Amino acid sequence: MDKMEQKEIRFIDSRYNELFRIKDGESITVKFSDGSMSDRKCTYIDDYHTKIGYNVFHICEFAELMERGGSTYRPKGTPEYDKQTMIDLNFVKQNYDAINKDKFYKTTNGVMEMYYNPDANAGGQLVELTISKDDILEAAKLYNKPQDFFSHIGEMSKGVLYDVGTETFMETAKDFIESKADFEGCSLKTMNALKKYAAPEKSKTDKEPER
Repeated sequence: MDKMEQKEIRFIDSRYNELFRIKDGESITVKFSDGSMSDRKCTYIDDYHTKIGYNVFHICEFAELMERGGSTYRPKGTPEYDKQTMIDLNFVKQNYDAINKDKFYKTTNGVMEMYYNPDANAGGQLVELTISKDDILEAAKLYNKPQDFFSHIGEMSKGVLYDVGTETFMETAKDFIESKADFEGCSLKTMNALKKYAAPEKSKTDKEPER
């Protein structure tokens, strides 16, 4: 590790799923099975060992100890989430540049839009919107600015939510990151491309007037 790089302490579960990371010297909050809580300062030893309070642990040893005792742990000062939510949020954090995008995929009757919403009550969610060509054309007639255009089609569309912590989130998030979109970003370029895609195809007689 580069000496100039900020040392980070990894916290995992007993199956080596990464839950979160904190900086060297920061603290975690441990919630014990009886409901009591305690803050423990953490010191980086190496990538697999850390000093928690007064004791040094292998990161997997600490995870197993906490699980056997029915205790949970999280970065000090953060909300309390269940384990799967913590795994999902850590995945988002590690891949934020790749997941923080608006992607549009062509469908038979329009497009499907997907994007990540970090402000959801669940702590974060992927949003999937089904947008018809008619809705795109209606928005095109009403609005010239991308912000207004995309806001309108978002309100008109039907949506499905994939919340962090649910069974479907991780698989959906990985597919989203790896997939190639037909259009990307809520920009003027994308707005114009969607308008063109949704426009009715001209018939042959429209293109070639009878002589």
